Amino acid sequence: MSKVIYKCTNFGQCENATPSKTFALSDSDSKLCPGCDKPLAAGKAPPPGLPLKVIGGIAAGLLVGAGAWWFGVASRPDPVRADPVRAETMITDFFPHVK
Repeated sequence: MSKVIYKCTNFGQCENATPSKTFALSDSDSKLCPGCDKPLAAGKAPPPGLPLKVIGGIAAGLLVGAGAWWFGVASRPDPVRADPVRAETMITDFFPHVK
């Protein structure tokens, strides 16, 4: 006997009514959901592997992260190194009593 894929369509009231939850039943099995006892609807099995939305989300996250790095870190100029002589001159000019 061949197995047919079924899904529960009692959304909001049954925990089995999710897009990824399927039941493979033969012709002799009961066509009622084990969670809510409502009739099951014929469906198709989810594709194997990661869904396309997950892969797209990961790719979008990587692009946003690379863009943030590029505009935040890579485009920042090198910090100016402290010059002790110049710093002392600035301090003595600002605070003339410190010499």
